Amino acid sequence: TIPSDNGSEFSELTQVHDHVFYADPYSPWERGSNEINNRFLRKEITKGEAINNYSSAQIIATNDWMNHYPRAMFNGHSSMDIYRKAFYQEISQLHQPIINWSVLFI
Repeated sequence: TIPSDNGSEFSELTQVHDHVFYADPYSPWERGSNEINNRFLRKEITKGEAINNYSSAQIIATNDWMNHYPRAMFNGHSSMDIYRKAFYQEISQLHQPIINWSVLFI
């Protein structure tokens, strides 16, 4: 889902993406998690400043910092912690043995 506030920069968004949520202008409570991420981002990148004033390394470092920041909504874990846990659970399920060898040697 892509959240939008109906700004002109999003006018053709539905032509590119199927899942677009349009929030009412000046209603940040309709996009809570998006607003929290914007607040984090604004600690590093000043509002209104052109993103091309930052190097790729600076953008990657900011993204890395945001992904590793402990969040109250995750009981002090970071988004990366939650992702890794889900990823490793998924991988471990994919690598379950197909044959139960213990049954063959009764």
